[in-house]
Amino acid sequence: MTTDPLLEIDGITKRFGDVLANDDISFSVDRGEVHALLGENGAGKSTLMNILYGLYEPSSGTIRLNGQAQTFEAPKDAIDAGIGMVHQHFMLIPRMSVLENIVLGEREHTADGDGVVAQLKRLFGRDRAGPRQRLSRLADQYGLAIDPSAKVWELDVGEQQRVEILKALYRDIDLLILDEPTAVLTPTESEQLFETISTLVEEGLTVIFITHKLWEIERMADRVTVLRDGSLIDTVAAETVSRGELAEMMVGREVLFDIDKQRISSGETVLSATGLKARDDRGLLSLEGVDLSVEAGEIVGIAGVSGNGQRELAECLIGYRPLESGQLSVDGEDLTGASPREIIDSGVSFIPEDRYTHGCAEDLSVMHNAGVKVYRNGETDSSRLFLDYDGLESYADRLVERFDVRGVTDVTRTPAGTLSGGNLQKLILGRELLGGPTLLVANQPTRGVDIGAIEHIREQLLEQQRDGTGVVLISEDLDEILDLSDRILVLYDGTFVHETTPAATNKWELGVYMSTGSAPTTDDHIPQEVQ
Repeated sequence: MTTDPLLEIDGITKRFGDVLANDDISFSVDRGEVHALLGENGAGKSTLMNILYGLYEPSSGTIRLNGQAQTFEAPKDAIDAGIGMVHQHFMLIPRMSVLENIVLGEREHTADGDGVVAQLKRLFGRDRAGPRQRLSRLADQYGLAIDPSAKVWELDVGEQQRVEILKALYRDIDLLILDEPTAVLTPTESEQLFETISTLVEEGLTVIFITHKLWEIERMADRVTVLRDGSLIDTVAAETVSRGELAEMMVGREVLFDIDKQRISSGETVLSATGLKARDDRGLLSLEGVDLSVEAGEIVGIAGVSGNGQRELAECLIGYRPLESGQLSVDGEDLTGASPREIIDSGVSFIPEDRYTHGCAEDLSVMHNAGVKVYRNGETDSSRLFLDYDGLESYADRLVERFDVRGVTDVTRTPAGTLSGGNLQKLILGRELLGGPTLLVANQPTRGVDIGAIEHIREQLLEQQRDGTGVVLISEDLDEILDLSDRILVLYDGTFVHETTPAATNKWELGVYMSTGSAPTTDDHIPQEVQ
């Protein structure tokens, strides 16, 4: 026996000026299923779901919910129809409590129209008992434990995501959309999220999750809809397709999953850091006596749960964050206390974890972003007073072609911020690698990018290693750490607590060190796949 689908998307097209973001897309979502929306960055996934959530209006096409055509002029209309959405970048107010964030924006449907008054009463303490009890029931029902009184800024990323999910559930939704839900989560937090999704479906909800990670399809999805370049490729049952088939559907070509990795270290030390101590933005000690060395042609992977000092370590290595104590040298040159420019000039390149905040000037052109290092190093004929725009344009064109940066119509006119996440990351990677650095500090180099860009970025890192560059690879993706590293160090609470090699460890053991700072014990449950 079949039942009518909960959601039908029929011929949805969306244009932004001359850009066709969604091209005549049609598929359905069944009740009680986990439906994955898969595609590269820029494939149109988020645009389509933002249409479904009322953030955009379609240029043409129809959305039907429970068989009824819907017109959503704003998110409140979608919420009233039973649709909730958790965005990749959380929409919470840090200084407010969990309860205040969840109640904020709730609409009261009363005959005398006193919804705003009722909302203000709840927010400022005159009527909090009811919302608090309801929130507690929801948290218990779905296994989303959270302190309603905690301030959002006090919560880690995984806990903030729980708040976003509870905020949606509080509004009695039937369909929950999760946009790249594991993009900022650790492996442990991701597994907790998957358990939550299973519970949501068991309790009667339907879930759509946007992703570009193939293993998430295998782990959670009943069916998967694949988009490429704004068009629908197919909708298939997840159990009927392999990772390779999904990858080819997603990028339009065969994707290589196996990495040809060889240890080629020369034995010459390019980075020597001893006794590094530094404080975080709150003035608290975040690095406590860290020692780190990297040889030419060696990739040293740094694993750790977010917030244990990875960002501060990366910023200390490139001179952005001042050292409280310790010494730093690159290729035998003492750079302790040196400025970022002095360290860059010594042959150090840097891929920051946030490509928008620290990796680019979004409003400036691809040419300007590509040339921020080379305009003064002799690569072009720029002088102290005048820039060589012809030389910079030629350099940017070579970079775009060499590193396959797509979405660039004219390097002098295309703003860097208009590129998809994966293509912007390739632009930053090209800028940092094209000159052949002595040392590369790569902080989360593939975070939030699709499988095609990940393949390209990892190939470039390995090519740089073969050319003799020493690489510090900071990543929360344990597959990436295990695939690329020669040595692995686990950073916990500002210190290195474990050193190993990929051949001598596994994700489970690394996860225990990352979570506890200690070796696994006999009481720890060993997953079947690593026994």
